[in-house]
Amino acid sequence: MMKTIKQLARTYTKENRFKILAYAAAFSAVSTSVSLVFNSLNLAIIGVVISSVIVFLYFVKINEITARIARGKKLDKQHFLSKPEITKKHGIGFSLYVALGLIVFIGLYFGTQIPSIIVLLMLLIAVLFAYVTGVIAMYFEFEETGKNALINAFKEGWKEKKLLFHYLFRMLTIIIQGAILTLCLNVFVFGPQIQKALETYSSDSPEVLQYFTNLPATFIQTAGVQVAMFYSVFIGFLIYKTYVFQRKLPKRRKK
Repeated sequence: MMKTIKQLARTYTKENRFKILAYAAAFSAVSTSVSLVFNSLNLAIIGVVISSVIVFLYFVKINEITARIARGKKLDKQHFLSKPEITKKHGIGFSLYVALGLIVFIGLYFGTQIPSIIVLLMLLIAVLFAYVTGVIAMYFEFEETGKNALINAFKEGWKEKKLLFHYLFRMLTIIIQGAILTLCLNVFVFGPQIQKALETYSSDSPEVLQYFTNLPATFIQTAGVQVAMFYSVFIGFLIYKTYVFQRKLPKRRKK
């Protein structure tokens, strides 16, 4: 059964890869642009709030889209452009990501004080992200309401460790590929300038760095990282929703 689930998820991914990448890129471009504009106006907090709303809308829509794909249904333009149907479950699911973000921030803050454990800490963060993504994906597909659905999602996510590490491997692969492609795009955009700067490079005039820290470069790098993260969330949602539908997990309605 697990082999069938993985194969189905790969097939669904292959059929929709470019649509989802384009969709993720659109959200990332808007989110990053808003953030950078407000940063330049010294209104970073407002930028963070608006960007968070945009990320939340992507979260809602990708849940709708992956639920449809995992049921074996086709996607068309309407499914990408339709108004998102926001429910209480979306707020609860997104809050789990927010809580995870706070844990990661605290962990990295203290982790930098002990450099010897930073690699282990990063791996732990990746495992937590993969697990929480699986829990959220399954939580939406239980027909229960409230804590029972969430508890069952946590239990199923913990029980299926093979699925967790399958997704973890795919997620890390996506992030590494995304980082490499983002770096290549940055170099491609500023190729002539970087080449010229390298020819005249000296330790007293590190001009090369400006082509990785200026505004266009910041946009490319930030948007690139977001696309990789958005796409990895799509993969996680799709894998776990496929698992729910194929296993036909018991769905107990709250009385």
